[in-house]
Amino acid sequence: MGMVKFILCGIIVHCILFMSIFDIYFTTPLVHGMESYKNSLPPPAKRVVLISMDGMRADKFFELNKEGKSKVPYMRSMMEEKGTWGVCHTRVPTESRPGHVALAAGFYEDVSAVAKGWKENPVEFDSVFNQSRRTYAWGSPDILPMFVKGATGNHIDWRCYSAEDEDFASDDPSTLDVWVFDKFKSWISNIKSNSILFKDASESGTIIFLHLIGMDTTGHSYRPHSDEYIHNMDVVDRGVQSVVELTEQTFTDNSTVYLIVSDHGMTDWGSHGTGHPHETLVPLLAWGAGIRPPVLLNKARLLNEPSNWGLSHIKRVDVEQADIAPLISSLIGIQIPVNNVGSVPLDYLDTSNEFHAESLRANALQITAQYRRKAELTRRNTWSFRYQPFNELPESVIEDVLRHINNAIISKNYEQAISLCHQLIHLSIKGLSYYQTYDRLSLSLCVIVSFIAWILLVLSSILSQGSFSHLFIIGGNESLFNKVIFTFFVAIITFLLYFSESKLTYYLYYLLPLCLCYEVSKHRILIDHISYHQRPYSLILMCLSLLFVELLVYIFFYRELLCLGLLIISLWPLTDNSIGKQPKWIIFSWFLISLCIMVFPLLPVVGRDSNYYFVASAELLSLISSFVAWNFLLKYEIVSSFSKGIIRMQLLILVIASLVSMTTALSINSKGGLPLVNQCLSWIVLISTFIIPLCSNSSLKIRLFFLSISLMSLFLLFTTSYEGLFLLTLILFLVALWYLESHLTSRDQLSRVDFGIFRRAFFFVFLLLLGFYGTGNISSINTFEPRSVYCFITVFSPFIMGSLLILKMLIPLLVVTLFLNAINISLSESSLFLVVLVISDAMAINFFLMVRDYGSWLEIGTTISHYVIVMSLNLFLYIFFTISKCLTCFSLTHWWKIEEYQNGIVSNHKAS
Repeated sequence: MGMVKFILCGIIVHCILFMSIFDIYFTTPLVHGMESYKNSLPPPAKRVVLISMDGMRADKFFELNKEGKSKVPYMRSMMEEKGTWGVCHTRVPTESRPGHVALAAGFYEDVSAVAKGWKENPVEFDSVFNQSRRTYAWGSPDILPMFVKGATGNHIDWRCYSAEDEDFASDDPSTLDVWVFDKFKSWISNIKSNSILFKDASESGTIIFLHLIGMDTTGHSYRPHSDEYIHNMDVVDRGVQSVVELTEQTFTDNSTVYLIVSDHGMTDWGSHGTGHPHETLVPLLAWGAGIRPPVLLNKARLLNEPSNWGLSHIKRVDVEQADIAPLISSLIGIQIPVNNVGSVPLDYLDTSNEFHAESLRANALQITAQYRRKAELTRRNTWSFRYQPFNELPESVIEDVLRHINNAIISKNYEQAISLCHQLIHLSIKGLSYYQTYDRLSLSLCVIVSFIAWILLVLSSILSQGSFSHLFIIGGNESLFNKVIFTFFVAIITFLLYFSESKLTYYLYYLLPLCLCYEVSKHRILIDHISYHQRPYSLILMCLSLLFVELLVYIFFYRELLCLGLLIISLWPLTDNSIGKQPKWIIFSWFLISLCIMVFPLLPVVGRDSNYYFVASAELLSLISSFVAWNFLLKYEIVSSFSKGIIRMQLLILVIASLVSMTTALSINSKGGLPLVNQCLSWIVLISTFIIPLCSNSSLKIRLFFLSISLMSLFLLFTTSYEGLFLLTLILFLVALWYLESHLTSRDQLSRVDFGIFRRAFFFVFLLLLGFYGTGNISSINTFEPRSVYCFITVFSPFIMGSLLILKMLIPLLVVTLFLNAINISLSESSLFLVVLVISDAMAINFFLMVRDYGSWLEIGTTISHYVIVMSLNLFLYIFFTISKCLTCFSLTHWWKIEEYQNGIVSNHKAS
């Protein structure tokens, strides 16, 4: 198998294995074709005013300031005098889109749907806006359009401000909320002056939705503890007061209910996306028609509630985020969204027991309809010989429970009816989960077999290159019997999948292990031919490999283990007999750099606090290091005048990037926004990073020097703290490692298989993890923190910002891969990259088996993230290996002589 073919196959295989996690654990919960249900009794309210405070976390909303006063005095008065309050529990990912889907549609959107679109609606789902008779909405262009697209009829009247207005560098993001309140006031004025519009807005089943994104933008830019955040809270509080007053003056029928809620919270350092309590706990406040007034308690609750909330004397009613949708439906008498999985929180309703029972009965019928439809689809799409229904809730039990519920309501035994409804809802949701994960076991087995088969195939590729030929005997003869067996099983599986109407991706998951096993069968790897005296050595090598793989896995959980790994690497040269022949300053520099880089995993993760003193230090040290390295290369390398011109340009770009980074930070901190000149220069630096180094035609040492300066210049534009110092130290560490690998390892050792190739492979994977986790952890990587991209863009654009943040994370990995390629060229080790792939895939199997969809949402999110990260690393290994080959061996000035130029680089290096 050629290297190009191998890389392409590796990318395809790992893309399939990467996608599998979403079909196995996180398939869409949506089913269609069910009947909708609603409470048959007259509703207590005609309209609901739903106000979503994007990015508002519970503790900031409820806590009192130092003077013992509330930061939102008007809403606090409603809480203490008129309504019911509690904490709404959200789920990961704590982002705006899935949060609002849960609020309005009553279900938790799967991860794959979140990734398919932000403003658009990638899957059709029902919502309270769609079920309402009329909806009036104002807010962000990132939220409102997804509820309009796919809605039946033309009953949603919505207005959004421009996407360019969502500027994180704005001096006052609360103006976005002021815009929403102003549009609401204009709408009130219009309906007052137009009797037709007023009559239309006065009808029952109306939703008035105000999406306020100012809190989220302010939190990202200035942090939740800032004065700007508190100011925005005050703006929202006064805006809510004006909305309530205008609504009560306009609609005098006392049939309006007010719901104040949030989609997600925010960490202390202004990010969200994971399962930290600051992100998953948001406020909920309701008052008005049909809402229970405050329930005063005789004694304080025994809850883990901060004392500075001052609310222990009022009953607290917590809900799940999906419970809001059926609550709205019950209050204004509309159908519950058909895909809802929430339960009506009866403690919020100030209605009769009969109304409680009827609301929950409609809720139970709606969820049971989903269960029935899901069971039908699963039975239809599953091979009859392996279909197993959900035994806890057969159709006979459903009919029996529904009959008992109806009888209890007729006999006015509402408590029994409510209890039976809760039981039916619980079993139906449990059944939905059962059918949701029906194919999990078979798909998981296919994925694991595919991983193992691919690892064996990579080992076969290693052996075919002769690196391990003394351990195994390989034969490439393809038997006719294997062909027949392979064709037979492919035909059988395809036939079964086709007639069970399986998804197209299922063909990939079930056929992939078969194809890989067939490819492996072409190679007869005979371990029995290992000579007797090498069996103990092979066993020791295997045990050490497994031990180091598990150490690499634990780095994902304990970032501090990076220090232990660095300590082991730093002591490695002492095991080489030729260490004494090296200059003492080389050994001293190695231990000094190793000691410096050990510091970074012990520091707090980047993103929580900005520190531009560290940024300035990184810029200054980068300039000094570049000039020193350049003078050193001029002394020992032959450099053409053209290359000298290129390096001057590179040094100039490094100076420009340093100035742009600092001046942008100063401008934004002074609320001056992002200067246009800085923005243009930043994009120019990004584009030039991967072009200018290719213009040189020099030795491998000088090419790596060019690339290091280019990537460092780009990385400085992303830095907000010590990450620039980290990348600089990492580059120096890799330079020292490259030198030692080239000078301490003799050619005689390279000609035979020993511990060296495994050691270098484990070093490389470890350094990849160091590049990934050296400045962050799983939470900081998952969260959306836009400050790092302020040199490029400040206007909210999730895909551009997300792409830039990913680029920032990948730069250290690319640097590590470039130096791996340099070691490959220097030592002529073609199998080193393949051993790295085996190690990374062994890690992937570990994390695949660890994935969970139960437990706390922090644990669920962590297991998902670990697998996604390690699979992304695997994919990027293939891509980066190709990119590093091009960056180190390709020249734009000699693009028509790539192979000859590569040979020239190797020859120049050997000669040096």
